[in-house]
Amino acid sequence: MESLLLKQPQETEQVHLATTLHDVQHSKNIKPLPFITAPAHQLRKLEKHQQNLKSAPTALGANHEKAQLVSNKRHYAPHDPDARISVKTGKARKLNYHCSMAVDTAMGVNSHIQADYADGRDSQYLSNLTGQVQSRLLTNGLLMLDLLADAGYSNGSNYYFLELRGITAWIPVFGMYKPEINGFPYDKKADQFNCPMGKPLQFKSFDHTLDGRLLKHYWAAPSDCRQCPRKATCAPKTRCRKITRTAYDEQYQRAFARQHSK
Repeated sequence: MESLLLKQPQETEQVHLATTLHDVQHSKNIKPLPFITAPAHQLRKLEKHQQNLKSAPTALGANHEKAQLVSNKRHYAPHDPDARISVKTGKARKLNYHCSMAVDTAMGVNSHIQADYADGRDSQYLSNLTGQVQSRLLTNGLLMLDLLADAGYSNGSNYYFLELRGITAWIPVFGMYKPEINGFPYDKKADQFNCPMGKPLQFKSFDHTLDGRLLKHYWAAPSDCRQCPRKATCAPKTRCRKITRTAYDEQYQRAFARQHSK
């Protein structure tokens, strides 16, 4: 961790390439410098997080003038460039790799193991892990019908991926997911929500977050909300009530039902 270096800003990339191209072509010992590739919104979020830590320091040594929050978005390890900074609650930040293992629950046989970058979430690696395991089992005449994993692998696109492959996902739904919106029942046939006053919130469009999560937007008609006596509490700062849901809500609902079944 003491050997971490700062990545170069993107605006210096062209200058750096222009000045070192000749040296790189004639020497195997010179490597191009790593540049910051994280999108601007992630860098702004990181900067705000660092400011919050400085304004209300809780960690030991956080008040030291040289204290800084190291991050994969801004730092790299020159001697082990594939290692990534990772942290778990109650533990110090370290350079690690991410290890995934698949085990047959009946016999305890390891059926797959793989290493990935440690700056990714567990859920990001599930599709590749599943594909590897399913192919290996199929080669040996075995069908993969169920997959058991913890909530770290909960993800709408993962549920969708597993259903397409005919695999039942026994993965607890992520804690922030709410299967129902209080007072706004969902009509699956019409693909719309209904408000407490009986007015519909119809599906309007797909969207995605800056990090790529697929969303669905539902809006009430502005004319309905304008005349509604509940507007002051239901939609005080907008023309109409809006609901945003994950595009994989059906898959989440099925996973949630399995989680709460006997």
